[in-house]
Amino acid sequence: MFFNVGYLAVVPAVVDTPDLVRANSRLETSQTVAKLIGPAVAGMAFQVLGIAALIVDAASFLCSAGSLRMMKPCGGRKSSSEPLGSRLSLGFRVIWKDAGTPSLRGGDPGGEPRRIGISDRSSDIGLRR
Repeated sequence: MFFNVGYLAVVPAVVDTPDLVRANSRLETSQTVAKLIGPAVAGMAFQVLGIAALIVDAASFLCSAGSLRMMKPCGGRKSSSEPLGSRLSLGFRVIWKDAGTPSLRGGDPGGEPRRIGISDRSSDIGLRR
């Protein structure tokens, strides 16, 4: 669930600005192709390999995690020097602070949908803009 949102947010950190459109279009194309042929490939793998297909699936997630871990920011951008634990803690504080508020639900009940984000509330918890 988090990956489905997060992978789009990280693109500007790993791709130069002139290449953003091409990178986003490639990501969306690969996601569409995976959704289209993925179930068929999974079915064939299960028919051929049986329960061992789950091991292949788990290995693919490990390869994906390793690839993500090896990515470096491009250009002059640097990754955060804060420890992972403090960044996760900040993220959970934002979620708990906004839990049940319309900003995380996407709109007011019976009202107009809003863009989901924390930019208007970042000063409440000490985020820098």
